[in-house]
Order: sequence, then structure tokens, then C-alpha cells
Amino acid sequence: MQSLSELLPRWTAEAAEPLPPPPAASVRQAFAKLGSIATRDVLSLYGALGGMRMMDNEYWRLWSLNEIEGQTPSEFGVLFSDYCISCWVYRLKPVNLEHSAVYVDYFDGCAPKLVAATLKEFFERYTTSARALLDEGSIRAEDAAQPVAAADGFAAR
Repeated sequence: MQSLSELLPRWTAEAAEPLPPPPAASVRQAFAKLGSIATRDVLSLYGALGGMRMMDNEYWRLWSLNEIEGQTPSEFGVLFSDYCISCWVYRLKPVNLEHSAVYVDYFDGCAPKLVAATLKEFFERYTTSARALLDEGSIRAEDAAQPVAAADGFAAR
């Protein structure tokens, strides 16, 4: 993925501390442990870097295989990254043997929402406008429609 080669120096400069890539067999094993498959694009991602110790300047962080393996299997896909210390998380769900789609999960009782049909699309969008990608859906229509209650003498917004 071309966009990853652009992002790696940026993440290094931002002190996100990219981790060294794990062997492909370890990636396959981690995803299999969670009832999924490591598609070709997932293998490409983890072949470029093994996660990040810290968030980048956009408050996004790619998880290491150890963090991924510590998650509970889910029909919604494998958790692989988070935004702003798990304000919400991102999942990978295989579409076929080549590609995984990326979903955002708010853990709000609703099904995760598709944000990119492939990892390539996710990182292309991240490269061109990380803030727009990460903020997409952060204020959902149903939340915006809810009035804010007045509290302690302050008027409602």
C-alpha cells in the first residue's frame, strides 16, 4: 500500500513509535485465533509495521498483534486500531481473500459502520484527510437531534 510508505515517516516523526513488523505466520495465527482470516491487505499492513506504541498526532493508533489477540472474537470483525484512547475502535472484516473492509465501532449497541471497503481505501483517505476520516460519524445524526438537558441552572443548548 503506497499510502503506508507515506505514513510511516510521518508516524515516526510524530513519535507514534511504529513497531517492527511481525512474521506473516504470526499475523495469520492472530486472526485465526479470533475466528477470522488475515487477508492479503492485512498481511501487507502488518508486513510494513507491527503496530504503534503511541497515538499519532491525529489520536489514532494501530494495535500490535498482542493487543489484537487479547480481544474477544466477534461476528463484526477483528479490532485493530482505536481513536483517542478507545473513544471508538476500528474493525477489519474480510471481504474475500484479498481485502478486508474497515468498520468503526462505537460500542453503543448498534452494529459497526462501514468506513472503507478496503484497507487501501482507509489509508488513502487517512493520508489525504485523517481528520475527516476519523471524525466521520463522531457526531451521528441521532445524537445531534437530541436536545441537551439543562443542569444546575444552566440553560439548555
